[in-house]
Amino acid sequence: ARIPVRGGGGGKVAARSTEIDSSSSSSSNRSALLDGLRSGLASGMAAACVKTLLQPLDAIKTLQQYQQTTTTTTTTAALNAAAAATTRQQQQQPLTMWAAARTLLHKPGGWTNFYAGLGVTVVGSIPGVALYFGVYQYCKKKLWHETQWGHDHPRASIALAAAVGNSVASCSRVPYEVLKQNLQTGTYASWGAACRAVLEHPVAALFPKGGVWVQTVRDVPYAVVTLLVYESLQDAVRARRRRQRGEPLSARQRKLWDFVIGGTSG
Repeated sequence: ARIPVRGGGGGKVAARSTEIDSSSSSSSNRSALLDGLRSGLASGMAAACVKTLLQPLDAIKTLQQYQQTTTTTTTTAALNAAAAATTRQQQQQPLTMWAAARTLLHKPGGWTNFYAGLGVTVVGSIPGVALYFGVYQYCKKKLWHETQWGHDHPRASIALAAAVGNSVASCSRVPYEVLKQNLQTGTYASWGAACRAVLEHPVAALFPKGGVWVQTVRDVPYAVVTLLVYESLQDAVRARRRRQRGEPLSARQRKLWDFVIGGTSG
């Protein structure tokens, strides 16, 4: 015999509750994904602008590093002992910023040497930075809003999201860094030479041994500290504003504070 079940509306309520939870979860996933995409696009465009403006300084820095890590072989058969000693002493001296700039200017091409590798830098930096901040924003929002651990440990969530974002970005960052530095130091005479080297030995040319690992170990701690400082300063500014005036920052004030805090934490 069947036992009639009363209050059959409870099943409908439970089903409706399940639908609401599913809709809420889907909406949260969509929101986190959209935040990640917006952050990735904005940061990629900003990275392209910054890299273009700072390319001359980056070229000087690369030349200085290259000069310190390479040794020049000089034939001293026609030189006396004093001249050879002077030459060796000059070679051991680090290249100053102004000396590096003069070296670039005196190379064939003149001032255009300051922008050697700019195309690789801009094209390569956009996906790396976009992935970094996009994945960071997505992971942070998912941890904060969908996990109890993330809600209870916001600072640890920021650190974990920063580490994940930077690790993902390192895989796209290494190839363009390698190509850019080889173009700046003259290892590749032109874009064509770089492309031929990549086609002949793609893995060796784009992913030197230990490149991704070294990049990750070097950059992850920096990313974690930078974003922890950035988010903490943002929270402090907002809290101080609410205490003093009881109202949030305006759009113009947020942009100004973002500029100041970003420069300070970076």
